Amino acid sequence: MRVFALAASLLIPAQAFALSCVRPSVELSYATATKSTETYLLGTGILTFDQNAVPRSTVGVERPAQFTRVPASISGMAFTGAGFDQKFEANVELVVRCVQSWCPVIASDIEHLVFLKEAETGYILAMDPCGGAAFPEPTPAMLDQVLACFNDGNCSVDPS
Repeated sequence: MRVFALAASLLIPAQAFALSCVRPSVELSYATATKSTETYLLGTGILTFDQNAVPRSTVGVERPAQFTRVPASISGMAFTGAGFDQKFEANVELVVRCVQSWCPVIASDIEHLVFLKEAETGYILAMDPCGGAAFPEPTPAMLDQVLACFNDGNCSVDPS
């Protein structure tokens, strides 16, 4: 019985660690995108996809990490360096990553500030339970933060 209790106590911190997320912010997402070797398009717009195709978190049901790919589209304005002032429409592959029993939450048919990764086949919106690639119903302050990060170049990837 002691072995079982020890094993259980070792698993609990691992599960809690798996959910340990830094709170997503526009600054952190911008800094992460600019430090990446991949190319990103920043934009705002109405993100549309089949909400029923997106997996949901499951309480108490563990599952291996899984990726679900959902076709999506976005219509809105792209960031040009001067602001979100270039109209754009794009097909997007929404890649939803669930870990253990947790999945990201994202809503269709509302405006999002998105960090879209450019790929050979188009754009990818990579979502995981910790968030950071899409911000629903962005505020003017969030959009101003993107411009400030671009102009000042001082957004930090340090979450503190």
